[in-house]
Amino acid sequence: MPLQTSGPISLNDVQNEFGGSNPISISEYYGAATGVPGSGTISLDDFYGTSNTIDVQYLVVAGGGGGGGGNSSPWIVGGGGGAGGMREGTLSITPGVAYTVTVGGGGANNSSGSNSVFSTITSTGGGYGGRDRNGASGGSGGGGGSRQYDTWSGGTGISGQGNNAASGRDQSAAGGGGKGAASAFPPSGGGGAGGNGASTTLAIGGTYAGGGGGAVTDVFPGTPGLGGAGGGGNGCYDYWYGGSAGTSNTGGGGGGGGFDPNNFGWNNGYSGGSGIVVIQVPISVTASSTTGSPSVGTNASFRWYKFTGSGSITF
Repeated sequence: MPLQTSGPISLNDVQNEFGGSNPISISEYYGAATGVPGSGTISLDDFYGTSNTIDVQYLVVAGGGGGGGGNSSPWIVGGGGGAGGMREGTLSITPGVAYTVTVGGGGANNSSGSNSVFSTITSTGGGYGGRDRNGASGGSGGGGGSRQYDTWSGGTGISGQGNNAASGRDQSAAGGGGKGAASAFPPSGGGGAGGNGASTTLAIGGTYAGGGGGAVTDVFPGTPGLGGAGGGGNGCYDYWYGGSAGTSNTGGGGGGGGFDPNNFGWNNGYSGGSGIVVIQVPISVTASSTTGSPSVGTNASFRWYKFTGSGSITF
């Protein structure tokens, strides 16, 4: 339980809460809790109200969904992949415990993205974009696909992680949902844009989890659906031109795929971007060990650990 917030406090009280060896030295407890200095002057007063936990802030973004594929028979174009789920918040963790970090991969053609995990926090992979079917549900939903004279519905996003995707229209597929916004119904003669992502509140900065754009055929003087801000890939236009994958380590959805009008068979949609996990602590706190080679950044107030691949972290 937390130490008292006033009155007498001793090194024995600190040792009972945080552990340690005898003889007791206050220098054993640098950075032992939020608000306790990591170096320099330290006193017993710094331990009022502290406990053997550390409050960390996190950004957990899952892999984006892959875009739906296209086919020349009968003129099918794919919806954009939904963005990976994005979660931010604060979590109390115990020093000395290794916490696993999982960074989800982006979904391939017609496949949803994989989950990203830090401790008890899980963000869900983005849903794949539809082709001759509905877009899949996920952190954000995948855009509905389109076939000549027929369309499919967009997938559903998870509240707090992302947003829904729109349905496709005749020969214009919808974009995937993003963390910041749902995708809109495609305009006449154009693929649907992916929903925009959202900026992180952490010191590392950046925008993440944009939805992938939907594809469009050449029946209209069509324009592709652009990917949403935050790493969403663009959809194809004029059959198979201009599509792109979601950006790595943003959780952006992949762009919807088109088709070769001179050849039957499926053409692939574009892959979603892989996710990312960022763990931020006060500048006085330092991880005792990590695996997975996270990069480390600092400013005057915070230290952050950026995982672009899976690993672990111990404070």
